[in-house]
Amino acid sequence: DGTNDYVDLGVQSNPATNMTFACWLNPVVSASTSYQTIIDYGKFNVWLEDNDTLVIYTNTSGAAVNYTISDLNNKWSRLVVSVSGTTTSVYIDGTLIAAKTTTALSDSASQSDIGRDGTTRYYEGKLSDLQIYNVAWTQADVTFDYENPQHLVTDNPSIVKTYGSEIVTDGGFDDPSEWSTSTG
Repeated sequence: DGTNDYVDLGVQSNPATNMTFACWLNPVVSASTSYQTIIDYGKFNVWLEDNDTLVIYTNTSGAAVNYTISDLNNKWSRLVVSVSGTTTSVYIDGTLIAAKTTTALSDSASQSDIGRDGTTRYYEGKLSDLQIYNVAWTQADVTFDYENPQHLVTDNPSIVKTYGSEIVTDGGFDDPSEWSTSTG
């Protein structure tokens, strides 16, 4: 129902010193919304604060970095967060919002969830097509991703990168034994 729902990913660590997180999101946020976590993955954490701020921790031992964004309330938007060393770039609907200096990613393992941070800060809204890559995307990757939602960025023949393998191959979500789900 989009309220206090989450996916428990167990204990995870960031895939590399570079990474990309991408998803379609349709949040319920307002000017007075408290923190709503989109993903908490290892020591990497992304959440919405109010309707015009995206907050990112690339490593919980560093400082959070705020990105001013357009109001995403009740509409589908493609969010891409690309981390390359100590630079984190945020894109919405294929457009670069900002690239800022951040703390380097940590490979320390931690409880990880989609839609909450620990036991609080639940995301309210809808998420779709959530992806995590072990490389930093460039603007060309982001553009291809946004303009070709029916394809993975790895399907672009003009992009020369080495990507890991899919954890769930070609969207094969039909086997419930592959999932551990919980509700708040």
